[in-house]
Formats: sequence, C-alpha cells, structure tokens
Amino acid sequence: MARFNVSRCNRAATAAARHWHVVLQALIAIVTFALMCEELVARSRAQLWQAGGERGWNSDPSMRIYFYANHEEPPAIPLIWSQRLTDSNLAVAGLSLALTLQRGVLAFLGFDWALFNIASDIFLALFWSHSAAAQMSSDLTDLEHVSLRPWYLERGCSAVGPSERSPCVLGQACFVMAVVSL
Repeated sequence: MARFNVSRCNRAATAAARHWHVVLQALIAIVTFALMCEELVARSRAQLWQAGGERGWNSDPSMRIYFYANHEEPPAIPLIWSQRLTDSNLAVAGLSLALTLQRGVLAFLGFDWALFNIASDIFLALFWSHSAAAQMSSDLTDLEHVSLRPWYLERGCSAVGPSERSPCVLGQACFVMAVVSL
C-alpha cells in the first residue's frame, strides 16, 4: 500500500502558492508600470490641472501668464499637478517591477530569501504610500479655488467632457494601482 507523505504535499502546496503570489505581484507591477508610462507620455496631469482650473475646481494654470505679464513670481506648481510627481510615480513603478522580476527569478531558481522579501516589501510600501499620499495631495495655490483633493478623485470622470475623460480615467487608475501596489 502506498504511503501518503503529508509533509511533501504541504511543501508542494506552499511552493505553488508562493509562485502564484509572485505571478500576481508581477502582473500588478507590469500593469502599474504601463499606466505610469502612459501618464508620462500623455502628460495627463497638465490636462487634468487645466480641466479643473477651467471649471473652478482648483487653481487655473493659465493664471500663471498674468503673473509673468505683471513681473510677479507665480506660486509654485502644486505637487499634484507637477511633472515631478509623474516622474516619481514612474520611478517607483519601475523599481517595483525590477524587484518583482528579481523575486520571480529567485523563486524560479529555488531561492527563498525571506529577509530580502521582507526588506523589499517594507521598502516598496514606503515608496507606494508616499506615491498614494502625493496623488491625493491638495492644491492650495489659489485661495479662491482651494482643492483639498484632486477633482478627478472627488467628482469622478462623468463631471467632465469627453476630451478630458481619458486623462481622468488614467489619473484614477494610477491612484488605484498605487494603493493596490501598497
């Protein structure tokens, strides 16, 4: 009579679960990286800032022209609308993808370094939490049009016209993937 080895089955099930976990992490990292690349190429933050400014939901980027015309220093561009945020989100997504692929290769080769996994999880959690917080940051540069959170997260994409819907959905998707990547 064949003997059933429970410990061997448990190890096999644990290894299979670990591999599926790595595959799921890789899919999330790839989708997030692709969205952040699209956000960089589409310059959607500038479009979202303009759309919100035209409707009075946040500061108006076209008002910067008046500051320059009057030889005044314009207020700093709010973090939520800055290219710096887009660049940093892409950098975090790239780092996340690289670490996830490294984990996948190590898992495929049979290495299971718990210390590396814990350290990289903590490292990425810090970066993704900063990314999510920055994507929810406020625009306080125009006291007549104060925006505590980005309009596309508060009002949704149905509040704008068809030409602004694509950047709006992209902004929402980037925020959701930053939270999921946490």
